[in-house]
Amino acid sequence: MTDTPLRIEVKDAVGAAMNFVSDMYEGQRLRDLLLEEVEMDQGEDKWLITIGFSLAKEESNSILSPSTSRKFERNYKIVTIDAHSGKPLSMKIRDI
Repeated sequence: MTDTPLRIEVKDAVGAAMNFVSDMYEGQRLRDLLLEEVEMDQGEDKWLITIGFSLAKEESNSILSPSTSRKFERNYKIVTIDAHSGKPLSMKIRDI
């Protein structure tokens, strides 16, 4: 028998990360929420999950025209998930 506590499966960690990002941006227009990267930090026993998504960004067409158009800006976040409990611990910007 091993003394190492059981870790959650990678699919469960990814699901927790995606749900966390969706919850943090509730009410905003997220598009194309996708898994980008997965890494296990063995020393810390944490999953590092990179999630990419497009976020609506309104822009005015010109100073003279008050109409706005929507553009979408791609964002990447690294969500840290506790490998034992499956709970999100943090979310950081992932520079590309």
